[in-house]
Order: sequence, then structure tokens, then C-alpha cells
Amino acid sequence: MHFKSIRTLVTLLVGACIVFVVAALVGYTVYANARSQALVDARTDALLTESIRERLRAVAGREAERIEAPLDHALTLAHSLANTNALMGAVDDQGRRRLSLSRDGLSNLVRQTVVDNPDLLDAFIGWEPNAFGNDAYYQGREDAGYGKDGRFMPWWYRTADGKIEVLGSAARWRVRNRSRAASVRVSTISAPRRP
Repeated sequence: MHFKSIRTLVTLLVGACIVFVVAALVGYTVYANARSQALVDARTDALLTESIRERLRAVAGREAERIEAPLDHALTLAHSLANTNALMGAVDDQGRRRLSLSRDGLSNLVRQTVVDNPDLLDAFIGWEPNAFGNDAYYQGREDAGYGKDGRFMPWWYRTADGKIEVLGSAARWRVRNRSRAASVRVSTISAPRRP
């Protein structure tokens, strides 16, 4: 290509350089804006995700506390019944029971636990066969909280209409470790065997 004047050549070269610089600046601006937008999107997404997680943790914590409180209360009641039963099975230095209650008295204690705690559906205790006196005297009294064999194991429960009733439980749990019962079995007590 041959130009007749230097002025035209310089004008074309300067124009081409300006077009190239403008194109480079526009390209860089588009690239920088895209990277900036991607960074903003990533950080915004991370902030939103963390914010949502914090809110979910807070809601889960409140719900856990709301659920845990009644369960802790029920577990405390079960431990209290278990400790009362354990005291009845424990003997002092002279061989006397540390706590003496009749079957009716202990059954009424379990009943009153259900009555005094409206959120509690039921309460159960169970003694090993003949650990609370001779079970044969109580055979056939399942409606009073005894097993078919007369074993003492009242299960007081709240009916659908809110009445408190008793049945003899068919559960056959036996606590092997008398010093520390598992929480699931806190209401089942084994008395020491007499020689």
C-alpha cells in the first residue's frame, strides 16, 4: 500500500493505534467487570449460605431446647422413681430396708407422678419375682398393677380421655447392674436376694 502523503500515513497509523487502545481498554473493562461480578457473586453466595446456616442453627437450637426440656423432666421423674425403688431394695447395717412402703403405697406414688405431670403419658415400675414379698398372694390382679404371676409391676397411664388407669405391665426387663441402671431401664429395680 502506497500513500501519497505522510499526513495520511500518520493519520491512519494514529487512528489504528487509537482503535487498538480503545479495543484493548474495552476488552479489559469487560474482563475486569466479569471477574469482579464473579467475585461479588461468590462472596454474596458465601455470605448468604453462612447467614442461612446460622439462622438454621439458631432455629434448630431453639427447637432442640424446646424438645429437650420435657424429655429431661420425664427422665428426672424416672430417675426419682428408680431411686425410690432402689432405696426400698437397699438395707442398712442392721438388715432393715432403708425405705419401707407397701405395694399400694408405691403404686400410688407412681400414680401420683402421672397425675402431677400432665405432659407425662405413663409411668412404670417393675420388681423381680418375689422381691417385694410373696407374689403368689397377688396372682390374677392384673387390673391392680400385678402381672399374671402376681409380680409387682404397676403401669399407670393416661387414657385418651385423660383418666389415669393402671395395668400390670408385661415387660420383663431385669436390671443386671444394680448400682447403675441404664436410663432406659431406670424404672425397673432388682432387690437383693435374701438367703
